[in-house]
Amino acid sequence: MLAFALVLTACPTSLGSNTGDGNGIDDGNGDDKTAVNKSSLESAITAAETEKALVTASVDGTDVAGGKDWVTQEVMDAFTAAIAAAKAVKDNTAATQAEVDAALSALNAARTTFMDTKAPGNKTSNFTVAELTELLTAASSVKAGVVSSVDGSDVSPSVQWVPAATLAALNTAITAAEAITEASSQTDRDTAYTALNAEKNNFNTAKKPGTKAVALSGKIYFEYQSKIVFSVTSTLSGTYTASQALYQNDNDGYVLTNGKYTYKEGETGTYEVNEGNLTVTLIPTKVRWTDGNSWTWTVVNEAEYRARTQDMPDGYRDEMGQTNFNEALAAMGFSSVSQCIDYWVSEEFAGRSMSYSFSNDGALFLDGSLPSNTLPNELSGKTLTRINYYSGGTVEFTGGYTYTIKRDGSPIESGTYSLSSDDESSDGGFKLVNLKAQTREGMNRTAYYASLSSYNSAEYYENIIARKAAETNGIFTVYQAEYKLNGGTDEIYVWRH
Repeated sequence: MLAFALVLTACPTSLGSNTGDGNGIDDGNGDDKTAVNKSSLESAITAAETEKALVTASVDGTDVAGGKDWVTQEVMDAFTAAIAAAKAVKDNTAATQAEVDAALSALNAARTTFMDTKAPGNKTSNFTVAELTELLTAASSVKAGVVSSVDGSDVSPSVQWVPAATLAALNTAITAAEAITEASSQTDRDTAYTALNAEKNNFNTAKKPGTKAVALSGKIYFEYQSKIVFSVTSTLSGTYTASQALYQNDNDGYVLTNGKYTYKEGETGTYEVNEGNLTVTLIPTKVRWTDGNSWTWTVVNEAEYRARTQDMPDGYRDEMGQTNFNEALAAMGFSSVSQCIDYWVSEEFAGRSMSYSFSNDGALFLDGSLPSNTLPNELSGKTLTRINYYSGGTVEFTGGYTYTIKRDGSPIESGTYSLSSDDESSDGGFKLVNLKAQTREGMNRTAYYASLSSYNSAEYYENIIARKAAETNGIFTVYQAEYKLNGGTDEIYVWRH
């Protein structure tokens, strides 16, 4: 019944999918069938609300203090409605990516109109303490998160900077304005207001994004025989290429050039870095399509991937029969072939986010997330016998979604696991479980990497750092194992040496 699901899962494989052979790169997508990215819409809503809060509605601006912007009530109402509409899409859990993109486009258009329409207030004297307080709030907003620098080369592109003298001048004006009270003379109020407004505007004009290269610029991530190369960039975005070492066959092994792996492109796309929370999002534009041979593949774009996927159902229908075919679709939660295809295309080309970090000597670590638990935890409290590498070893599972792999009774790996609706049954009654190592031989990722300092050969890699990173990242990634519950003689395949 589930053959259709299994073949669809296994055949159109990109380099970003972890196939459980230890060579894949975790896609971090979980089991979200919508695969909708709302981060850009959320950021646009936050920016729009911040800008709206700094503007006042007025007929002609004569009642609005200089230094504060105004728009007509009609423009203000239109922008308010656009923000509300965008929020509705953001909060709609059933919203499609197309709806999210349309909402973002509409909000950006409204925001452009709003920003182009606003004008500075016309009031130039007789400022009140309340108006000065509002200006202080605006000045603090303009200053928030901005640092001082000589030329910005030491500042990330995600942070804005001004010269130290510009920051000092604004701080001096803020201090003077904060000293104004209701007892202050009108002249002192007007002087403080005018000075603060001038320094605020000067500060706002002087702000620039930093030019320091982002952490991932030009870096390479290694995981077993795979690697991801990030383009050199001075912004928070760039392009990446994921490649796999070429494998000839079981007898001849890997294709080597001058004793090193020969890599073949398997996926390309763009990446976006969030240096605030140390995450990177990979957004594929081309992925790997494997035609039944694990060491040969074709790289295809989204349109090509969809076309190839659409060619598959007819063969399955002929092999399974219409009734079984329909039952297989329903078991996967799909009401039609087109819905199923839309899901797999969406899964392959959805952005996947991972946290990043570095070793002391510059090795890049990427850390994906386990898929969410959506199935009953039938492994809780069970000990399964390992039936491939280190036969006779065991894997112990607990109700807290943690596991321990033991060899001769001694722990060699521990971590967390999940069972999701994407974990379909496979041949022979085996099922899939997602595993994510937290410790290896009692060490976390950083300590394990450091323990490989005894390596004195780069082996098939570019250098020793690459070799150590490839082994470490391979162990501490998300991977899958196959298990079967036999009523006391439970078995598990774990693809770990």
